[in-house]
Amino acid sequence: MPQSMGRCRYPILNQAKCNVAARTMRLAHKVALPLSRPNFPPGCHEFKTKKGKWYLIFNMNAKSTKACDGRTFKCLCGTSTAAVAVLEKTIKSSGCRGNPSCRTTSTCPAEMYVQKCESIPFAKGNGAFATEDGKRCRAVGRERGVTNYAQATCSNIRTQVRASSRVWLDGRTVVASCPTGWTPVSCNCYSAWGTRLCRNEEMFYPTAGACRLHVPRTRAGRRRGKGAGGGVKIFAVCQEGTKLPTYGAQKTILGSGCRGDDCQAKAECGYKLYPVRCRTFPPNAWDGVWPRESGCTAFGGSKAHEQKAQADCSSVPTRSAVSNQIYLDSRMLIARCPGGYRAISCTCNSPWGIHFCGGVASFEPEGSTYCRRQVPGSVSHRRRLRGFGAGAKIFAICMK
Repeated sequence: MPQSMGRCRYPILNQAKCNVAARTMRLAHKVALPLSRPNFPPGCHEFKTKKGKWYLIFNMNAKSTKACDGRTFKCLCGTSTAAVAVLEKTIKSSGCRGNPSCRTTSTCPAEMYVQKCESIPFAKGNGAFATEDGKRCRAVGRERGVTNYAQATCSNIRTQVRASSRVWLDGRTVVASCPTGWTPVSCNCYSAWGTRLCRNEEMFYPTAGACRLHVPRTRAGRRRGKGAGGGVKIFAVCQEGTKLPTYGAQKTILGSGCRGDDCQAKAECGYKLYPVRCRTFPPNAWDGVWPRESGCTAFGGSKAHEQKAQADCSSVPTRSAVSNQIYLDSRMLIARCPGGYRAISCTCNSPWGIHFCGGVASFEPEGSTYCRRQVPGSVSHRRRLRGFGAGAKIFAICMK
């Protein structure tokens, strides 16, 4: 049943039923595009792009409070509670402890598939990966004194998994791509030599339509290019359906590096390209990163180690918002996008180290229009609220 305004009393929270409803109403699009967005209505609805094209959307974010307005969003509603189904379920495996390479597996229930595969505790083993059929998540331990668990986020959206290659690779950007008609929703890095080779990015999100991670050269010289090789494998969890073209054509730029305290490393997007996500390389390193109109700037904190900026770039214009003009601590910092813009990614910068950002340089928005982060108290009492302050700044990258 179509509904132009407000929220559904009985939202359709099952993708298969969304497709059936579209066929029943003879809509132009009969296969829903799966997304997970806080700024889209939950469940089944139609979405109109700026170019006037309508798409059938299935939003897996059941906590979204966005209502349909009849102009950009038109909801498809059920007629009873039978239309409502479980969207996501988190399954945690039993633990394994030991070395070498104990394995533990988390299996999704019947008719549910892995959307995200994680190892608990984070970065304390060899990583995690989902199986090819999208039904199981496996974590591999490494240390004898650490108990490892596999945690699968499961959904009724069908997935399959693709690996970067059959052999271990290093000294390059390792890429795992999905087959035609499938979209990557999450990524894993797994290495028999520990997640340090993954730069502790054992679970991350896709960029430019694929799962990609730059892996430095290792000491596995005698294995490189021989037999099973040496390095890492990247896995892409692929979701059925075509990705909604939200950010335009994307590419990832890894800038040149710098060394030294407060040194600046820049990644430039190039002509008529704009940053949609900024990261540090290595991930979550030193003093963090912030966005600029044409790219990203990362800040170093050591003469002994190189810092780089990594920018995911789009042809769709973006702008940035900052939480505060001076560095602040001991509070929740919020960066809000201007009217008519939505937040698509967040970054944090602190000259006193990434620990003031909660250990992360880039993260996902909590709301549709803002980024926020709790910042602890600093030891620079003499700078607090004076000059350029003490603590951290939060940045939101915003798009119309």
